[in-house]
Amino acid sequence: MKKVICIGGGLSSSLFAYQVKKNHPSYKVIILEKDEKILKRVLISGNGRCNFFNGDFLNGSYPLRFNFPSKVKELISENTIDEFIKILKYEFNFSYYSDSSLRYYPFSNSSSSFRDILIKKLNEVGVETLTNSKVVSISPKNKTVNLESGNLNYDYIFIGIGGKAYDRDINENILSNLNIDVNPYESCLCPLYTKNKYPSLDGVRIKGILHLLINSKEVYKEEGELLFKKDGISGICIFNSSLFINEKSKNVIKFNPLCHDNVDLTEIYREFNYDNLVSIFPDKLVKLLLKNREKLDINELLNFFTFEIKGKYPLKNSQISLGGISLNEIDNNFRLNKHQNIFVGGEIIDLHAICGGYNIGFALLSALRASKSVN
Repeated sequence: MKKVICIGGGLSSSLFAYQVKKNHPSYKVIILEKDEKILKRVLISGNGRCNFFNGDFLNGSYPLRFNFPSKVKELISENTIDEFIKILKYEFNFSYYSDSSLRYYPFSNSSSSFRDILIKKLNEVGVETLTNSKVVSISPKNKTVNLESGNLNYDYIFIGIGGKAYDRDINENILSNLNIDVNPYESCLCPLYTKNKYPSLDGVRIKGILHLLINSKEVYKEEGELLFKKDGISGICIFNSSLFINEKSKNVIKFNPLCHDNVDLTEIYREFNYDNLVSIFPDKLVKLLLKNREKLDINELLNFFTFEIKGKYPLKNSQISLGGISLNEIDNNFRLNKHQNIFVGGEIIDLHAICGGYNIGFALLSALRASKSVN
């Protein structure tokens, strides 16, 4: 009987385990989770609603949401995407909906719904789950997974331990014996420190269009909301821009607050007095903009919303981490080139996307694709 070990009890490991056990009922499939329960982080995803996918995977525009568009298109095929949707509908009988931004949520609007259905399906096919089981290392020569409590032999391994953002502290030694390149972990989908600071505006929100310029060249653009912080800026569009920032270059964000939701005041704006401005901006912002002047021309205004980026907030303030296993180390089936019986999936791979269900979607799709190569 072949033994398949899944390291990490997250979404990618869970779907991989389910698929392998479903396709090979005689195999022993085990999930090893260092904490007291699996799929714990699912409960906080999407602010407790679980934004698990995005319709851009179906319409083909998803590559542009990733840091390496050509590579993600190579790895994630239309067949894999279609199969995942069929699994949701016909095997899981899972009800979901998508919003105007094509973000997929459980119809219940509760992350626990997604977690519960995955656990139910794992139990139905007979996947074993060992919690409080901390993996120390992998010995590919001996084909053993080494735990604090002992060793387990394996025929196949799937590594889905995620990244190092937020509250996670993964054991990098798990990868140390595999002789593979692992890129350094960095903050991503996080607030940004700026050279110009406005502590009096802490908590003030404005809508507009963001332009990220790297060495004076625009590399990213998005309409969204900017949130002032004491030492920088935040908001989903700011988070998304952090995916593309090159900290070795000059990064500048230009934010046009005169244009959003199909309304553009940029061209007609001339010199507004206080009464006009309060209909455009929050009062705190208006007072800071005007200070002792009664009017503000458009160039002064737009220059105020130009931010030179000093850096990213730390990993503990990030939704995901950049870095992880180099893309050069895996084949198109998410198998390590140097170890044909070891697969990887999700955030542990150095392939990441903006907010909106793309990262969780990738974790699930990578697991599904990898499961096809277990024989």
